[in-house]
Amino acid sequence: MANPNYEGCDRDTGQRGTGERYLSDAPLRRRVTAATNEVESYNRFSQWIGFGDRGVLADNDPIEQEKAMKFNALLTNAVIFHNALDIA
Repeated sequence: MANPNYEGCDRDTGQRGTGERYLSDAPLRRRVTAATNEVESYNRFSQWIGFGDRGVLADNDPIEQEKAMKFNALLTNAVIFHNALDIA
């Protein structure tokens, strides 16, 4: 049963919500921002290296769409791996 005495808290558990924890925890915000930036960078690189008509899937077949997406991810990871080998 929800407790109305916990204003600003999760109604069922009485604990602070995830949003409030995020706002009040600077190290957590830094980790989330860093992870988000890393994923966004990977996605931009994947789009840049992609093939075809600027990433537009030309086939309506879900199996062919999945193949194209997986091939693009494989190609992106292969280029990243190759660059890491060159740096090492």
